[in-house]
Amino acid sequence: MNAAIMRDLESGAWSAVDPDDCPCHGNGWLLSDFDTLHRCPVHGKGVPYPEDEGDGVPFNYAEHKLLMYRQAYLMFENDARHCGFNGNFKEACRSYLKTTSPTPQDWVEVAKAIASDLIETRRQAAAKAMGYSCALEAEWAEEAGRERANNWAV
Repeated sequence: MNAAIMRDLESGAWSAVDPDDCPCHGNGWLLSDFDTLHRCPVHGKGVPYPEDEGDGVPFNYAEHKLLMYRQAYLMFENDARHCGFNGNFKEACRSYLKTTSPTPQDWVEVAKAIASDLIETRRQAAAKAMGYSCALEAEWAEEAGRERANNWAV
């Protein structure tokens, strides 16, 4: 086994806030290609080790996943508010929903889309305020500056 790969798995850097984007799928544990289990730092709190016999009380994975969806939704709402959104976030999400009976997964998906749009709008505006045509141009200029500072340029 490659030690670097194992360190990456143990670090939890692979995790994501949205349970559907996280390799653990919101269940708290990742089964690696090496057949080893790794606790997710985002979704694994309180989730028993899958191979434990336990104390006879079954763990409610459905309730846990619902809690993970709620936490993801709140995080995306906080991201949107940080970017200047000050309206009714739930109503904004409802206007984007494509179904009349949305699942928790649908709410998270829409909340993430709204927050991502606001974050991207903010990035573009910051780049234009610095005189660039877009955020990508600003990122390239920043990267070129780092290369010049470190004499990496060829």
